[in-house]
Parts: sequence; C-alpha cells; structure tokens
Amino acid sequence: MLFGSKPKTVTEDSQSQYAAVKLGLPKDSTLGNFYEFFVVGSRKNDEEGPEKILQVLQVHKAKLLSINSFPKPDAPSDFVFSCVIDASKLDCQIDQLLIMFRKLRFVERAEKSKMNGKTFSIYLFPLLFANNQRSVVCDAQSILSFEASLARKGLDEKTVSDVLLELGRSQGARIFRECILSKLVPPEKQRDYVLDSIKGYLMGAGWGIFAEGYEQDFQTVHMTDPPILENGDTAIIGGSYLRGLIAGFLESKAGGNSKVALIQERYTKERRVLTMHFAKESVVLANEEFQKTQDQPIGIEEAVGPEPKSQLRVEEELVESEGASKAAFAPSGNSSITSSSALESNLGNLEIVTEILTVASTGIPKLNLMNAVKLTLSKANEYIERLMKAGLLEAKKNPSSGVITYYTTEKGADFQRVQEKLQFMLKEE
Repeated sequence: MLFGSKPKTVTEDSQSQYAAVKLGLPKDSTLGNFYEFFVVGSRKNDEEGPEKILQVLQVHKAKLLSINSFPKPDAPSDFVFSCVIDASKLDCQIDQLLIMFRKLRFVERAEKSKMNGKTFSIYLFPLLFANNQRSVVCDAQSILSFEASLARKGLDEKTVSDVLLELGRSQGARIFRECILSKLVPPEKQRDYVLDSIKGYLMGAGWGIFAEGYEQDFQTVHMTDPPILENGDTAIIGGSYLRGLIAGFLESKAGGNSKVALIQERYTKERRVLTMHFAKESVVLANEEFQKTQDQPIGIEEAVGPEPKSQLRVEEELVESEGASKAAFAPSGNSSITSSSALESNLGNLEIVTEILTVASTGIPKLNLMNAVKLTLSKANEYIERLMKAGLLEAKKNPSSGVITYYTTEKGADFQRVQEKLQFMLKEE
C-alpha cells in the first residue's frame, strides 16, 4: 500500500480535503511512562467489547494516546484491541490494570508492554487493508524516484515505464478482485460501491483523488493531487505505476475481457489535476502522434478558467445547439462557401477538413475518425467543434445506447466537392 510522502495542506479554497491518518506515535513521545495494551476478546452482547475496556481506562485516569480495534476476519463477533496510554496519573499500578482486563469475562487474552521509545506496536503488523491484506508503507514518490533512477542508469525508458505499468495493472486488478467487489452489495448498487471503494483506496494510498467520466470509446480519469517528482525542467507526474493501477481498475470494472491503453494525458498545474484518457487497446492505432504522447514526459499547463468539461458533455451540448450553430454560421446571400483564406483560418488545415468530411459521409464514431485521419483526441475535438459550428458536420446520438456518430451535412458535402475540385485544378496547373 503506497502512501504519499508529504501531507497535503487543507485550505478553505482547496478542492481536496485531507485528514491525515497517523501511523504510530510521534517521535520521542514514548520516552515517558507509556504502555501499550493488547487485548483479544469475544463480544457476546452490547455491554461487552472494546467500549468496556475504554471505560476501565477512563475510570482509572489513564490518558489514551492511540487506539486500534477491529473485528477478526474469520469471526466478526471476536475483536482485537490495542491502545497506548500515558500512565503518569494512573490511580493504580499498571499490573493491576492488566489484571482488571483479564478478569473481564469476554476477554480471552490480555498483555501489556512498556513503550520505551518505540514508535510502533510490537503486537500487530502495522497495517491491514480491508482486514485481510497485510500492507507495507512506501511513499508514492519513492516509486517515481525508482522510475527516474532506472532511466538515468541507462535502461531503456520505455521498457522501465512498461514494466511499472504492468505491475500497476496487475495490482489494480488484484485490489479490485480481492478487496473491492462484494457479493453483499445489490447489483443495482454495485457500480457506486465499486467507484467509492476505488476512490478510497487511491486517496488512502496517496495517489490522489479519483474521478471518472465515460464517453463512447473513451474513459476519462481525473486525479487531483497526484504524486509529483520534479527533476530540473521536467517532472514525473503520477508515473507509470499509477497509469497501470487505473488501467487495472478500468479493465476489471468492464469485466476484464480487454485491455485499455492510455492515449493522452495532461496536468493542469493551477488546479493540481492530472487528466488521463483511456481507450480499448485493440482499437488504438500505433501512429506516431499517439506514441509521442505516451513516451514523452507530460507537459505542465497553467490553467486558465474552470476545469474543462468532459468530452461527452461537450459533444452533447454541440448536438443540442446544432440548430442554433447552423443558423449562426449560415452564409449570407447566395454564397454557399466563404473564401479559401477565411476557411483556412477558421477551420484549420483544409486537407484534414476534407479528409474528415470524406470519412464522415456515411457516419463515423469519434475514435474511428481519429484513427482514419490520424488525429489526437484534442485535435479531433477541435476540428469536430469547428466543423459543427460551421454547419459542415452534424452529430446524432442514439437515445438507447448513448453512442454519438458524426455525419457530413449537405453543406459539408458541397464544401467537400468544391474543395476537391480546387485541389484538382491546382494539380493540373
């Protein structure tokens, strides 16, 4: 289990609220008259259990420094209880307090130990995840340092990244399978339960705050406050292991029948949000633009304005406002197409525009359009928005499946024919 190496500062305007979970006791705090008690018992009614032990401590003026109690995995009525107390103002001997615990009829075992400067318990493994997984503390930035140091030692950077990504993918799938899915949760509530469990694991493990969005062919994940390792002018943000964790979660959540691949990521510095776009690995083409996005260190952007909406919402708004957009961009008089120079500046590269209109003549989903024209996600969104506003492209959403398909409009077909004719004339000249 990986924990962030630096505690987050909670401010009023902070997007993420962290309440630190302290492991062990502060340095030098156990050099006084401090003792730890370890108790195993079996609760038979509401009057028996850890609450009764706490009452005994309170009556005899023991100052409680830490407490840990949980039911045993194999017998929920049984419990394990440990606590550290300051015995400076205790009104009885420490051995007498131990005898009192042992005389409680629901207590099966009770022991004590003087702390003598120890930070952690001598009785229990420090951490248990979901009551049945033993865990080791390792700060998340150590994983990023490991990734960076291997690259500096001459190992192939992509190989290191791929190995860590696969390790994260396996861990994400294992956590999902063993610790998150529950047969006790009704099927209709399973999705929310899984999402909340994923959020809790990633936040507790120091990887940041998880949020997801889904659109046709894509899954977008936002991680607020991911671990960052700055190295001169570059920075490792999140790292390959985190990408693998997310991929493992997404694949397991979809049934585990197909892998997903990261096609694009962006870090917004001002809002401290890492945005990652995943798609099915089987439909992601290995073109040069995608490979550059995966292999190069991600850039750090200064945020301007609010966090961008999910791409699905952008598409839905464009579909809803399509009629208004057509009216706003309709040419005046009998002119069907504006000048070539204006189109170049408003629509972008005319060859790309013509290619998009060609592949969309019979309807095409966004990912297929990206693969056909060899565009990144951000570029595809940019061209789609421009062409829809100009009335050259339209989007239709299937009400039952939610699938959004893009079609070349009649005006777009006219533009396409004129543009092809112009290109043919230029070639002849």
